[in-house]
Amino acid sequence: MNLKSTSVQKVALLALTFGATIAFVQPNFAQGNENSNRTFLCGAYKNSYATFVNNRQVGQYIPFIYWNSDYFRRGGHDPVSRCRTVSDKFESEYKKDRLNYITSGSRGRQTVICTAARKGGECVEVLFTLKPGDDADRVLREIFEIRTLGSNKPVEQSSYITRESANGETRFYVDVSSFIRALDRNRIRR
Repeated sequence: MNLKSTSVQKVALLALTFGATIAFVQPNFAQGNENSNRTFLCGAYKNSYATFVNNRQVGQYIPFIYWNSDYFRRGGHDPVSRCRTVSDKFESEYKKDRLNYITSGSRGRQTVICTAARKGGECVEVLFTLKPGDDADRVLREIFEIRTLGSNKPVEQSSYITRESANGETRFYVDVSSFIRALDRNRIRR
């Protein structure tokens, strides 16, 4: 093997290594090239997939739901397909102006995260199903906890997450418009 081919191999290996590192630092969006018009989308992120929300103030997408579980794979929903499906549901409901509030509820015997028309309202559109045993309130708090850059303190959630009663149950309601405004007001990190 000559010196030139060894150098080329080293450069190629370095480029592959560096390129793979960048691919997991910058999200690789699964929906295509029309991303600039989207508010919610799915992308590869840190060896996994995530649903991102567009923070237009700083011109970047912020990951807010991470899709790591293989629990739904038996039903044909691996993490990538769940990410794409759920991100598309968020985007569709948002564009139809029906993503007012997000809460939890039940469909059959399953706990779901869903849209609601108002605080205290019933589930309207299912966004995704939780695994049996998942605490819906905990899941909602974790999804919508955002932090400002340079701080370990979360952005005050009281502006967009409240507990309300609906049909004798108390559950969290996330005001999506307030959540997006909180993103736009702050330099956010996840």
